[in-house]
Amino acid sequence: MYRIRLRKIAIVRYTLILQFLCAAFFAGCEESFNDKPGELEARATLSDIEQTRANPAVNNPLPNIYIQPPKRIDVNDGVKVFYFTREQPAAQMATIITTQMGYKVTANDATNQLIIHCANDAEADTVLEILNLIDLSPIQVNIDCTIVELYADKTFDRETTVDITNIFGEDFTFGGKSPSFPGASLREAKRGTFGMGIGYESNKVKMLVDMLVSRGYLKILMNPTIETVNGQKAKVLSRDFVPIQKTVTQQLNVLPYDITEYQWVEDSLEVLPHVYADGSVGLSTEIKIGSNTKPKGVVQTSVITERSIKVDENRVKPGYSLVIGGIRRTEKRDVLRGYPVLKDIPVVGLLFSSRDFEESGSELIFILTPSISSGGMEYAKMLEMVDKKQAAPKYDAGLDKILTDPSGDKAYTEHIKQKADEATTEKARIETEAKTIRAQADQTKVEAEQAQAEAANAVAQAEKAKAEAALERANAEKLQTESIKAQADAEKAKADAESARAQAEKARSEADADKVATEKIKAQAKQAQAQAEKSQAEAEQAKAQADSAKAQAEKAKAEADNAQAEADKIKAEAATAKANAEQAQAEAERIKAQAEQERLKARRAIEANMPAFDPNAPAPEEPKPAPDANQPKDPNK
Repeated sequence: MYRIRLRKIAIVRYTLILQFLCAAFFAGCEESFNDKPGELEARATLSDIEQTRANPAVNNPLPNIYIQPPKRIDVNDGVKVFYFTREQPAAQMATIITTQMGYKVTANDATNQLIIHCANDAEADTVLEILNLIDLSPIQVNIDCTIVELYADKTFDRETTVDITNIFGEDFTFGGKSPSFPGASLREAKRGTFGMGIGYESNKVKMLVDMLVSRGYLKILMNPTIETVNGQKAKVLSRDFVPIQKTVTQQLNVLPYDITEYQWVEDSLEVLPHVYADGSVGLSTEIKIGSNTKPKGVVQTSVITERSIKVDENRVKPGYSLVIGGIRRTEKRDVLRGYPVLKDIPVVGLLFSSRDFEESGSELIFILTPSISSGGMEYAKMLEMVDKKQAAPKYDAGLDKILTDPSGDKAYTEHIKQKADEATTEKARIETEAKTIRAQADQTKVEAEQAQAEAANAVAQAEKAKAEAALERANAEKLQTESIKAQADAEKAKADAESARAQAEKARSEADADKVATEKIKAQAKQAQAQAEKSQAEAEQAKAQADSAKAQAEKAKAEADNAQAEADKIKAEAATAKANAEQAQAEAERIKAQAEQERLKARRAIEANMPAFDPNAPAPEEPKPAPDANQPKDPNK
C-alpha cells in the first residue's frame, strides 16, 4: 500500500511537471501562432524605423569652381574681381572691404562670392592681398558647463490630542479638539491626513501624542555642452511640461478639491565666447536650471524650483575651469506650542504641547570649462556611437527566457537583426570611405591641374625672364666693349703725353747744357744767355702743358667707363698737348741752333778782335730782350 501511494504521488508529480512544461511551451509559441499579416507588417515597419541610416551625401566633394583662384575681367571703367570666400561669410567680408577701402562690392550669399570693382590691376592686387589677410578660419569654441545642486531637509513634528469628559461631573470637560495642540498641520494641511498617535483612549479619556520625523535630499548634476564660433552667440534649451497638483479651498459652499495644472520647467545655457590673442577665452554667460522633484516640508512635497545666473564676461584660459558663481543657504525653524505652565512640566508637558521643527540646507555651484574645439568627429564614428546607444542591452538567457521562448525564435530574430544592423553600418562605412576616396581623388586631380597651370605659368615667366636677362647681358657686353675701347684710347693718349713729356725733358736738358756753355762766355754773350733762358722758360711751359695733358689723360681714363665723349675730348686735348710739345721742341731746336750760331759768331769775333786783357775795362753792355708780343702796349707811348 505504501509503494502504491508513493507511485501515485510520483505520477501526479510528473503529470504536473508535464502540464507546466506544455503551458510554458505554448505560452512561448503563442506569438508564433498569432502572427497575422498586420502584426508582421508592424514589426517590419518598427524594425526599419529603429535602424540608424547613413547619410549617402555626407562626403560629397565641393564643386571645383569654388576652389578656383580669384579671376579678373576687364571692363570699360576698370577691372572686376571675382573672389570665393574660404572661411568668412561673404556679406561680412563685403562690409569690411567697403568700409576700409571704399570699393564697390557686391556679395552673393548663395555662392559666398564677392564681386569687387577696381580701377586697375594694381588696385585689384591690393584688394586680393587684403582679402588673404582677413579671410581666416574662425576659432571654434567648446563650452562645457557643470552645474551641481545639493539639498537636504529634515523635520520633526509633534502633535498632541487631549480630550477628557465628565471627569468631575457631567459638566466638566478637559480638551475637546483634535488635535489639541497642532504642529506642522497648521502650515501643511496634508500633515493631518496621516500619522500614528500613541497614548490612552477610552470612552471618557483620550490622550494621544502623534510624532513624525522626515528626511529628504536632492542632488542635481547637469552637464550641458555647446560649441560655437568665436564671437557668435549659442543657446541650448531643454523643457519639460510637468503637472502640478493644487487644492482649491476659497470657493463658498464648495468643498476643497484638487486640480492639476501644467507648468514649464526648463534648463538652458546661453554663451557668447571671445577668444583673445593671449589664449584666454572671454565668456558672456546666462544659465538657468529648473527642477520639479525638490522635497519640501514635513510631507516632503515636490516643489518646482528655478536657479539662474547671468555674467557679462569672464576670462578663462583654455583647459581650465572657473567657478563663475554659487549659492550656499541654510534654514532652521522651530515652533513650540502648548498650554501655559503645563507645557513646562517635565514629561507631563509633552501632553500639553506641540513642536514643529525643520532644518534645510542647499548649495548651488556653476562651473565653466572652455576649450578650443577640434572641429567635429568622423561620420562613421558618430554612427557607431549612436548605434551603441540605441542597441538593446545584452543579457544571459535564464530560466524565464527558456520558459517564454523555448524554441529560441526571439533570440534568433535578435541575432539576425543585430547582424543586419552590423551589415548596414559596415555598408555605410564602406560607402563613406569610397566617397571619401573619390572626393580625395577629385581634389587631387584639381590640385594637379592647378599645379600644371602654375607650372606652365612659371615656365612662361622663366622664359620671359631669360629673354630679359639675355637682353641685359647683350647691353652689358656692349657697354663693356665701349668701355674697353675708351680705356684703350685713353691709354694711347697717355702714351702720347708721356712721349711729349720725354721730348720736353730732353729739350730741357739740352737747354741746360747750352746754359752752361753760355755762362762760360757770359761776358761776351749775354744776349745769347737771355735767349737761352727764354728757351728754358718756354721749355718749362711746354713741360707744364705736358703734365696738364697727362693729368687730363688720367682723368679721361677714370671717366672712360661713364662717357665715350669725355674720352674723345681728352684724346683731342692730348693731341693738342702733343702738338704744343712738338712746337716747343721745334722752338727749342731753333733756339739751340741760333745759340750755336751766336756762340760761333761770338767766338770768331773774340778771336778776331780780342784786345789785350784790361781788368779796368767796363763790362760790355747787356743786350735788351726782345719785346713780348703778348704784353699790352702803353697808350701813353
